[in-house]
Amino acid sequence: MFKYFLIRLIHKKNFYLALLVGIVLSVLYIAYDVYPYRDPQYDHSVYSIWMGGFTGSIYASLYYLLLPLIVAIPMADTWLSDRQSGYFQFVESRNKRKQYFGGLYLSNFLAGGLVSSIPLLVNIYLCFLLIPDKKLDLILWETHTVSMYGGEALFPQLYYDHPLLHVMLTLLLAFVIGGLLASTALAFGCLLKNIFMVWISVFVMNYLYESIIGVVCSNGGGTYQLLTYAHQVAPTGTMELSIIMFLLMLLFVFSIGIVYRGVMRYELD
Repeated sequence: MFKYFLIRLIHKKNFYLALLVGIVLSVLYIAYDVYPYRDPQYDHSVYSIWMGGFTGSIYASLYYLLLPLIVAIPMADTWLSDRQSGYFQFVESRNKRKQYFGGLYLSNFLAGGLVSSIPLLVNIYLCFLLIPDKKLDLILWETHTVSMYGGEALFPQLYYDHPLLHVMLTLLLAFVIGGLLASTALAFGCLLKNIFMVWISVFVMNYLYESIIGVVCSNGGGTYQLLTYAHQVAPTGTMELSIIMFLLMLLFVFSIGIVYRGVMRYELD
């Protein structure tokens, strides 16, 4: 049923609304934080000034703050709305429960991934139109933001030797993170009975988690925050490959587990 849910996604206004929010913030970032500094005298590189690599902008901060919310808007409420409309009961009567949840999980993951990565892709594209495409230089103070051993970014050697490939890696991570956040919101949709609560569930969960981590790990809380790894350069703390792999696996298992528990609970009800 993946094709069916994909068609539903294409026709959902919420999908385009979520994309619009992200793209508007991306374009505002270009207008206020890139366009005024397009002159070569500023000696910027596209790789150091785009939204994923520069962490000092209010528009970038707002985008990453809202990301757990906007990835949930397109499809995370689908099972809840299908239960309320009676469509899920129709699916059950045709014995297509497994196909339903498989297709829904994949399409919801895809929706979250697209909503999280497309605004960043638009941003880097617009930056390429305005800012020189030149490699970063570790020696120059203007670009001395990522050391080879400090952990400000994953794979720092790649960051300097093949910056475009490093940007692609960042976009891929942003896609996966957005997809898993959307999957977690879908999981909450198996437990909650209000669509608005489903939309804000992951936003609230992430806010509380980051607040607790910030208190417990005051010097390096950013290392344990999932959205840190949707940046090319860590806004706070450092980046560790083992940490992001653990967080991604944890979210995946968490979302699958809650979906299964929610399905079982609904079946018993």
